Amino acid sequence: MRWIGLVERLRSAEEKARQRRKKISRLRWKRRLRLVVLFLILAVFVWGGVKLYNSSFFNVRKVEVKGNRHLSDKQVVELSGVTSRTSLLKLSARKIEEKLLDHPWIKGVEVERHLPNSLEIKVVERVPVAIIPLKEGFVLVDDDCFALECLESTKGLNLPLIRDLTISDFEIGEKIRFGSLSNAITCLVHLEDPLKGSLSIISAPSVDKLSLYTKDGVEIIYGKAEETKKKNYVLREILSKDSGKVIFIDIRVLSNPVVKRLERP
Repeated sequence: MRWIGLVERLRSAEEKARQRRKKISRLRWKRRLRLVVLFLILAVFVWGGVKLYNSSFFNVRKVEVKGNRHLSDKQVVELSGVTSRTSLLKLSARKIEEKLLDHPWIKGVEVERHLPNSLEIKVVERVPVAIIPLKEGFVLVDDDCFALECLESTKGLNLPLIRDLTISDFEIGEKIRFGSLSNAITCLVHLEDPLKGSLSIISAPSVDKLSLYTKDGVEIIYGKAEETKKKNYVLREILSKDSGKVIFIDIRVLSNPVVKRLERP
């Protein structure tokens, strides 16, 4: 009887072991099946993503240009190189910015993507502050002494002429490195608006001989563009007290400005 009981216990243990092995096998199979399904799903997503990435779905359909005044929207878009075949996902914002910054009138650029099909280009344009007359025409310059554009005429422009410069070599889109020009532009930029708006001619044969000529016929010997706030104050005081009477001011020595007035008849 003991022997029979032992055999039954062995059979029972073997059956339990067999059932355990079957359960483990089923779990392994299910795990493998889940991995296969996950892999297939992932493969489908990757395949779909690649197809979508290379499709025309993200092609640029709208380009919004902001900050431009001199250049038209069309000019900015053409300079950027973006077309209706350009993918919003593939384009390089850095390369677009570099292309636009090559243009003389563009000082700064920021490019933003707006999925799925819009591109925003923000530009900061250079602002001309003066005109330099040359033998063959005129050159517009900004407050950084950058040469913006050559012109045949100054018609329609209300900017002062900077004359008496001996500039011989420069390139449009590059900074004109010339001491008397830099001094003249610094002076012009720091002048108070009323006086700045009244200027017609700036003579800049040298730094020390910088002179300003107003539309009212006042000659101002300005000299070096230093202590501009103090010089502005002195000019404002003289011109406000003797409005219409002053014809000459020399403020190269601030402590002792020289003033000439119209002689009374």
